[in-house]
Amino acid sequence: MKATVKSILAAVLILAMAEPCLATPIPLEKRKNIVKRSLSIGMLTAISADFDGQSKTLTLSFYGNFGETLVTIEDLEGNVVLHDAVEANSHEYIIEMEDLSEGEYKLSISTGGDSFEGFFYVDEN
Repeated sequence: MKATVKSILAAVLILAMAEPCLATPIPLEKRKNIVKRSLSIGMLTAISADFDGQSKTLTLSFYGNFGETLVTIEDLEGNVVLHDAVEANSHEYIIEMEDLSEGEYKLSISTGGDSFEGFFYVDEN
């Protein structure tokens, strides 16, 4: 029993000391309907986008079959930083964005007939 309590206390201490590495949700907009963290298309499908500023990774989660989907990232001057086509079939895609400099960026996601936009900020600190 003492060993179990010590193990639990040690685990709690380790978790308390660990620096949280949570990604920031990117609010996405479709036809002026803003939905925080994710957007819904129909009743059973959704897309969410999260940016982790520490590792500079963008995670796109597709909850449904969207087929070929175009992902574009632009800086606010309109320069395309990334333009890629992915097969969005209930998968999570992680895109490394190590070369992004500090500033605000626009994320565009285009599925078969719908387009979505969101903005995220890269901080060098």
